[in-house]
Amino acid sequence: MTSNPMTILFIKTDHCGVCDSVLEKTKDMLMNYPKVEFSLVHMQEHPEVASEYLIFTAPTILILIEGKEVYRAARFVRMTELEETIAKWYEVIFE
Repeated sequence: MTSNPMTILFIKTDHCGVCDSVLEKTKDMLMNYPKVEFSLVHMQEHPEVASEYLIFTAPTILILIEGKEVYRAARFVRMTELEETIAKWYEVIFE
């Protein structure tokens, strides 16, 4: 994640309807931003990632620029805010 200029880290748990819904919306949104790396992490399978980023709830979405966190949305994800943030950073980095 530190080698890519822009990464979206999506952390989810199993049997989470909200996680599944937000995941699909996020994936659809990212089709407009092809240079963004997307990483999906299941919290139960990789608790070390949740620990490293201090994640206590799901879903959690992090935007990482060169490995540094610049945005975090957890539990209640505002999709318009997420897309505005992605678009802003995408323009700065890739255009």
